[in-house]
Amino acid sequence: MKKRFGLRIKFTFLFMGLMLLIGLVLLSFLKRSYDQLSRKQHLDYAVTVAQMVEGELNQQKLMKYLRTGQEDQEYYDLLEQMKKIQQNAQVYYLYVVFIETEERGCYFFDIKLVDGESVLVHHLGERNSLKKNYPGLAEILDSKNASSGFDQMTEENEQLDSVYVPLMDEKGEIMAFVGVDYSESDLSEEIKQIIRETLGSLVGVMVISFGILISIVQFSILRPVYQLRKQAEMVSEGHFGTEIKVRGHDELSEITEVFNRMSKSIAGNMKEVQELNDTYYKYIPAKILSLLGKNSIVDIGLGNEATSMLTVFSFQMADFDKMIRKKSTQEMVDSINRVLHVCVPVITDREGMVEGFQNAGFTALFDNTCKTALDSAVVVCQKLNHMVFRKQIDENQAGIGIAYGPVTLGIIGQKKRMAAITVSQYRDMACWLQTIAYQYQAHILITQTAADTIPDFFEAYHTRTLGFLNNTYTGYADRIYDVYDGDSREEIDMKNATKELFEKGVEQFCIRNFKEARQKFIAVLKQFRKDKAAKEYLYLCDKYSLEHREQEEDVYFVKME
Repeated sequence: MKKRFGLRIKFTFLFMGLMLLIGLVLLSFLKRSYDQLSRKQHLDYAVTVAQMVEGELNQQKLMKYLRTGQEDQEYYDLLEQMKKIQQNAQVYYLYVVFIETEERGCYFFDIKLVDGESVLVHHLGERNSLKKNYPGLAEILDSKNASSGFDQMTEENEQLDSVYVPLMDEKGEIMAFVGVDYSESDLSEEIKQIIRETLGSLVGVMVISFGILISIVQFSILRPVYQLRKQAEMVSEGHFGTEIKVRGHDELSEITEVFNRMSKSIAGNMKEVQELNDTYYKYIPAKILSLLGKNSIVDIGLGNEATSMLTVFSFQMADFDKMIRKKSTQEMVDSINRVLHVCVPVITDREGMVEGFQNAGFTALFDNTCKTALDSAVVVCQKLNHMVFRKQIDENQAGIGIAYGPVTLGIIGQKKRMAAITVSQYRDMACWLQTIAYQYQAHILITQTAADTIPDFFEAYHTRTLGFLNNTYTGYADRIYDVYDGDSREEIDMKNATKELFEKGVEQFCIRNFKEARQKFIAVLKQFRKDKAAKEYLYLCDKYSLEHREQEEDVYFVKME
């Protein structure tokens, strides 16, 4: 009994000494780590604040103020907006400076946070020395990128950490920069607070660990541990659900019970593991496995490839770049997901495979028929028209390209990170048609190669010949049809009414009778003023007429480079 008591005392002092040493080492390490981490977080946050200011500034207006130097109501409104950003972000200084020369600049504004209120320190047009006031600015001017570290300087006995983000003009040159300053004392106090909180947590963890270690030392554990090891080996060999007979009512028996529960839990979780494995098919569709001739995702290997005759379906919302600048990130994500929530099920319900997403659209593959892909395109457009009617989106700007031909699926990457890709000139064709569809007053463009596989194509759908696309990359041309069953009722009626005139214009254009073609397209526009395709053909007629080419060569409504 005395021997056990003596060991307990010895282990108590041993563990206390070890934990004290570990605690001191961890405290020193955490202090350095938190210092570095906090400064890195503040650097990233400061750059984000500067980029927010950059996003609110209009280049043309900045140029106006730089030229005139006159403050107006719009300037004051913008200044109030900058003050709100400063107060929300809690930055010491927030300023924008125009760069006049390498050594001299002038302020657009300079505001300082005093007792929670933003105070204007320097007005529009006030001059300052760039080298004196912003010693780290030279790095930004050379790299044209945001600050990669804090620029440190002292002002009125206050140590400041500064970050700069350049503002570019239309030529890609730096016209001004946004500056964000933090007070060093605020950062230090924040680090101290984090360390105090961490120290409290560390002491708690050490006390708990000390109690656990003393409890383990109080009992003989060698034999029970041997039994646990033996049973653990059985579990590792796949004998899930195995249990150990529990003896006694001490800590060791609790560990044994925990092991038994763990063993049961592993057996029960096998179903969840299978469900998790099934979840991977959301990211690597099962149809890819089928096309590659594989039964399971684990069978996929680097370099696997297969070529099949597939219909490529490329969908995208037009003017995505303009749309994203008008909305916040969350609004943009929600808007994209609303569209995809409606469109993707149309594809998957018809056994199409969504091969990948990009921006506000996706590319899909169909291995059944081109008609299924075209029907899916029509339904997608009709659903988007319904979303417009319900004011869920502003306008149906869908562009869909459909092409048919051999497509190669392959697995690329390396052993730890692989991805499935598709390679095909027909995929490129579908994606290209999708990009130009909205430009030519169309939602669905399909190649003649794909249309020829659809029985009764001209009787089953509303179509008009848009022209011939010359693929300069592959060296062949293909007739392109505008399928407008998914257009609005007004557009369907107008395209029906002008179809004959439009197609005659296309015919005359292709035989280089540009004068006659021009008259046809003018006649189309008199009835259907919104027909962008007719307007584009008028431009091409004028272009080819003015060129006066002696060599007779084929002409196309568009070329795919």
